Amino acid sequence: MRTTFQFVFILLFVNVFHISGQNVNGPGMSTKDYKKFKSAQSDHKRKKLDNALKVYCKLLNKYSGNFELELWTGLAYRDKGQNPQALIHLIAATKEESSKNALLYSTIGEIYKAEKNYKKAERFYNKYLNISDSTFSGYIKVKRKYDEVKFIAEQINNPIPFSPKALDFNINTPSSEYLPQLTADHTTLYFTRRIRNQEDIFFVEKNNDHYSEAIPFDLINKENSNEGAHSISADGNVFIFTHHDDKYGVGDHDLYITKKVDGKWTRPQNMGRRINSIVWDSQPSLSGDGNVLFFSSKRDKGYGGRDIWYSVMGPYGYWSDPINAGDVINTSADESSPFLHADLKTLYFRSNGHIGMGGFDLFVTRRQKGGGWSGVQNLGYPINTEGQEGALTISLDGTKGYFATDFDGDNVQNNLDIYEFDLPVSIRPEPCTYIKIRSINSDTKLPVRSILQIIDLSTNTIISSKKADINGEILIPIPLRKKMMINVSADDYVFYSDNIIVDTLTHGMAPYEKTVSLSKVHKVATPSEGNSFVLTNIFFDSGTSDLQEISMLEINKLADILKSKPSLRLKITGHTDEVGSDSDNMVLSKERAEAVKIALVSSGIKPIRITTNGKGETEPLSGNSTLSGRPQNRRTEFILY
Repeated sequence: MRTTFQFVFILLFVNVFHISGQNVNGPGMSTKDYKKFKSAQSDHKRKKLDNALKVYCKLLNKYSGNFELELWTGLAYRDKGQNPQALIHLIAATKEESSKNALLYSTIGEIYKAEKNYKKAERFYNKYLNISDSTFSGYIKVKRKYDEVKFIAEQINNPIPFSPKALDFNINTPSSEYLPQLTADHTTLYFTRRIRNQEDIFFVEKNNDHYSEAIPFDLINKENSNEGAHSISADGNVFIFTHHDDKYGVGDHDLYITKKVDGKWTRPQNMGRRINSIVWDSQPSLSGDGNVLFFSSKRDKGYGGRDIWYSVMGPYGYWSDPINAGDVINTSADESSPFLHADLKTLYFRSNGHIGMGGFDLFVTRRQKGGGWSGVQNLGYPINTEGQEGALTISLDGTKGYFATDFDGDNVQNNLDIYEFDLPVSIRPEPCTYIKIRSINSDTKLPVRSILQIIDLSTNTIISSKKADINGEILIPIPLRKKMMINVSADDYVFYSDNIIVDTLTHGMAPYEKTVSLSKVHKVATPSEGNSFVLTNIFFDSGTSDLQEISMLEINKLADILKSKPSLRLKITGHTDEVGSDSDNMVLSKERAEAVKIALVSSGIKPIRITTNGKGETEPLSGNSTLSGRPQNRRTEFILY
């Protein structure tokens, strides 16, 4: 790259030389000296720099301030890597910055940038931009360099707090370790270790802030083959990784998947031609709910180089055709190492196409409410440096970052180690914890493969949805400080509902855990023998029987059960707290039960199948004197029979 630029630069200045020097003796030189100058130029072009400089300097003693001599002397010193001497002569060639030669200013800017004098580099790049034709092919490149040095200067003058700490010796060794990935509960850390150019995946278990000895992931590690970038699902049951496989692969690097069933990992499978292309596909990031897969790819129809793409899990368990993440994220250069945080909207990635400190920098963008992504934000200095920053992983609570670097704080090492650091508030994702549900049959106590839905009550939208594993277990991240509805349902079972607010967290370790007993739906003779349950997400406007829109989510689920079992009947009983008179509460409870019936009838259920009743405040579940007790007493009870 530099050699090409240097050659073009010299050719351009040769043209300038001939334009400015029209007399046979050269520009202000004797015939003899001009021949020496031309001979020195020939040595210069053949990289005999010492010979050329010896002549240039002698001629400068005689022709001090000569434009061509100052120029070529400066270029020779630059090509020798002696930047301070180069700057003296190149600046002299500008004749106190009165020159109209734009390339001269961009060259000086380039040298100042190499010397890390960013303010002066900015000044000379700006001189180029002010006098250069914006249609010239080099203008865009210099404009980017100007923006870059301006950005670097601002970042160095305004560093963010950054004190990385190396993880312990069970992870970091004299070999290189990188690409850390954590399960949602932070009990298992997966990473890549390179030993004698062989990449394998290892994992460690964490107990009381201490990591166990690293264990190779033998199922997927192959001898004489590299297993690299990877992603672990939040519950630790799905592992996607990159493998180079000439015999069975679709492209030169493909994504593979393995799943944990009954505590054992399945044989890894290529994710197929829908995900993998005939070229490079790598660096997966699985969303917290397991329904979206981000990765980096060189496939066609991108914006250039490596782009970030994503695929969405369909209702039948198949991945969609990959979708390009768009031009807010992707550039004509390379974007890689995506990491989607558990909040499902904050995406971190590496890029050498966005303005940064140089090389690959780390960036963050956030999914907007109406779709699309926010403007890309550089993570700042000194997280980003002029080096090549590695992939980043963020803790569930958003407070910690994990990355690999070869810089130990004092020196550049020969290997990469994994570090942990406190993430500055301005670049943190929305903090999350996780829900862990185990669903069982209320009679047999055996696992039920239920589906968990999490709904944001403030927006009436589904945040996440996930099916339980064979053990009836579901682990799924949830955002903090939100009031949410949870729904656990399964075919032929009465569904379970609850609403929760999770607002405390210590480094991702304050989960909501619950065993949910689901009752089979079956026909019985009388209501007293039927399945009795309370739906906690049936809401009314205060003091009225007006149903809130959010209530329809559960009412529609109840309607689905009644439609699937035409012989079933339903009894609805309303209850209130003791606020207000006994008689008013009795009337209100009956009206609320009737309101739910009307909603079910509107959903297609025959009125004859539904009876209603009201108990007012006569059957409290908790004390009416407390703020926590009264909501439990304001409830709508159902019996299927």
